[in-house]
Amino acid sequence: MKLRNTIIYLIGIPAVGKYTTAKAIAKLTGAKVVDNQLINNPIFTVAGYDGTDKIPVPKEAWTAIEKVRRTVLGFIRHHAATDASFVFTNVLQDAPGDRRLFRRIERLAKTRGGIFVPVWLTCKPSEIRRRKNRPDRRERMKDIDLTNINFLLGRASGQQALQLRIVALGGRSVRALAQQLDPTGKLPGGDWVGQGTASCAQTLGCLNAATGLPAMTDCMLAASPAVSHETSELMRCFVGAADPLRQCRAQIQACAAR
Repeated sequence: MKLRNTIIYLIGIPAVGKYTTAKAIAKLTGAKVVDNQLINNPIFTVAGYDGTDKIPVPKEAWTAIEKVRRTVLGFIRHHAATDASFVFTNVLQDAPGDRRLFRRIERLAKTRGGIFVPVWLTCKPSEIRRRKNRPDRRERMKDIDLTNINFLLGRASGQQALQLRIVALGGRSVRALAQQLDPTGKLPGGDWVGQGTASCAQTLGCLNAATGLPAMTDCMLAASPAVSHETSELMRCFVGAADPLRQCRAQIQACAAR
């Protein structure tokens, strides 16, 4: 399965499985991994970060990390191959700065004329605690603090994203995500769980007026979670239909019933 001009954004708290999942997706689809540690570690190394909250990362370090991120995103925007795909990973909290970062990655996909697929990964706290104790996390200067798990769970934010629960890392979880994309790598094909307020009827109007998959993706993300299945069925039908209002009557009727 080859992805073309797609950005998958894996979001979740430390040790939920973002990097492992990203590598498996890259192997499956040919996408390039832009892990958050790729951005952070040049600065973490010289700042002496030890993976815990005992030694706070200085404000100046985050300023420098932002410059690294800006350089990487700028290169992807202006110089990466037009059909290249990327898997980003990040820890995002429900805070203004993190919401802005989410929108930056979303705009990057739109600027490239590609598809943006945010994915919120979840996992049991007991499993997160077990993973934080792995030696490879210390080697990559990742968060190994066992005291902040509940705090991060309370502040984490999946924004508007597909939901993927990681039970056991490996092929099953990656295939669950891959099934959200059709074989061409262009169409989000699974049930989308938006965090907007649009009704099914409003989403129908939005899809009918949309020109191109990026605009249709916006319609899906603006939909209410309560109508995710009906709106997802609408999108799957609309994308492949020459005359959507005629060919997608069953999906439109199901939408009207909600």
